[in-house]
This record gives sequence, C-alpha cells and structure tokens, in this order.
Amino acid sequence: MKRNDFFNFIKKETEKCVNCGKCKSVCDMYKNLREEEYSPRGLVQLARRLNEIKNTQQSKILEYFYTCFLCGKCSIRCPAEVQILNVIISARALLSEHSKVLTNLNQFKNKNLKIKIKKILSGESFSSLEKLKKLKNYNPRSSSLFFPGCFLSDDYLKFLERSEFNFTLDENIGCCGYLALASGFIDIFENEKKRLEKVIRARRIERIITACPHCFYVLNVWHDYRDREIILLDNTDAEKCPECVLGFNQTDFTCTGFGGLLPLLNPEIFSRLKEQNKFFPKCSLSKKVGE
Repeated sequence: MKRNDFFNFIKKETEKCVNCGKCKSVCDMYKNLREEEYSPRGLVQLARRLNEIKNTQQSKILEYFYTCFLCGKCSIRCPAEVQILNVIISARALLSEHSKVLTNLNQFKNKNLKIKIKKILSGESFSSLEKLKKLKNYNPRSSSLFFPGCFLSDDYLKFLERSEFNFTLDENIGCCGYLALASGFIDIFENEKKRLEKVIRARRIERIITACPHCFYVLNVWHDYRDREIILLDNTDAEKCPECVLGFNQTDFTCTGFGGLLPLLNPEIFSRLKEQNKFFPKCSLSKKVGE
C-alpha cells in the first residue's frame, strides 16, 4: 500500500465518526489512564488531522498510537462502524519513520525474547513443524494449509488433532506479518504477504486454518483471500492464544493483540500501567474479527 492509500482510508473512516465516545467505554487503556488522547476517540481525531501535524510533532503523536493494544473492542462497539483498529494501524504506518520499536527491542534484557522478535520480524516461524507432522490428521497432499503462527502451544496441537480437518504444512511460511503490521513496518509486512501468497498459489490451497486470532485477523483483513476459506480454531477462548506465552511470562499482562509487548511500543506507558498492577484486558479479535 502507498502513503496515499493510508491517507484516503483514514479520511474515509474518520469522517464517519460522530464523536459519541461509546468506544471509550470498552477501552481498557482509557479506563486506566483516563486521558482522552489515549482513548479510541482521541486517536481517531488525531488520525483525522494527521496530514496537518508538523514533522517535529510526529514522533510524539506516534507514541499515542503505540499505546493501543489493538484488541479490537472499540471497532466492535462503534455505532458508526468506524474501522478504528485499522485506522490506528494505518496511522502507525504513516508515522513509522519515527518508530523506536527496534531501539526499545535492543534494550530488552531477555536475550532469547529479543532474538525471537527480531526473527519474527524477518518472517521466521518458531512453531515445530515436526510435531505437527506427527498428528494423525496431517496429510501432505491436503488442500487445507495449517498456519501455525509464531508460537504454538501443546494444547493447540491436541485441539488440532481432535478437529475435523486434515491439513498440510509448508516450510516456507513464517509470520503472517502481524508484528510488522502492528509496528507500522508495512514494507516488511508486504514481503511476508507476497511470500505467503506464492505458497498459496503453488500449493493450490483452498482453505487456511490457524490457531492464532492475530493471524486470523491479518489473513482476513490485510491479505486478499476472499476466494478461500479461513478458519480459526477454538475461537471462543482468546486467553489461550499462543502469543499469550509472551504476555504472561514477560510482562505480567494478559495479551491483548500484540503479545503483551507494550514495552516494545511505549515503555513509558508500560511502566505507568505496571505500577498500577490492575490492567488485565482481553483480546476480542477472535470473537468478531471482521468488524
């Protein structure tokens, strides 16, 4: 996507906003910080005026957009059907040159986590395909591709084996591009998107199955697979999302759409919320991802 595409999308969506503020009632970030600029309505208004913001102010503005966990609850609540989640991602893309995500990542003390995230941004997967190949419903000739995502728990392996689907795998698919997309790194995301599309065409895949609500969201909204079925396993329990492995172990927060990695986006806000010790929102992506 080009810069004008993001500007045009933001303009179209933000013009639908009636400023009712109902999105604020479901925003866990706003409930804790109680400041308008961190609310969905505040971010929509900032996005609406993005082309008027001076270059010297854009770095600070990006910090506001980086406080959102992308849980999607505001988009579901909006009576005007503003795609708030996608507006925020688009704004991050337009401001990505001011991003400090990679700088913040270099300051992580956990070396293993740092290596994992860097590799995920380059498209590598950390799911064990060998374990998946041992499941009884694995069929290399299937037209249903299982997309494991970046982190796949043993619980999901059991759930997948109990499901009705036969599936195949492909060594060439890595990250769906969510981490890059959520950071605003659209060029990296587009590379991952093209790589997956190449696999889908070459393997003549008719159905994509995933266990990760974030993969499900990206594949539905940011990829173009309208002619293929995309299925999310166990979408009634977002707390079991494999990315929550990061959320629970590294940040003591429940994951809400970015692996709990608020310190990667906005370390200052992360510190404020951690001191409060009462921020436990839940992701809504798996429940109503398309709205």
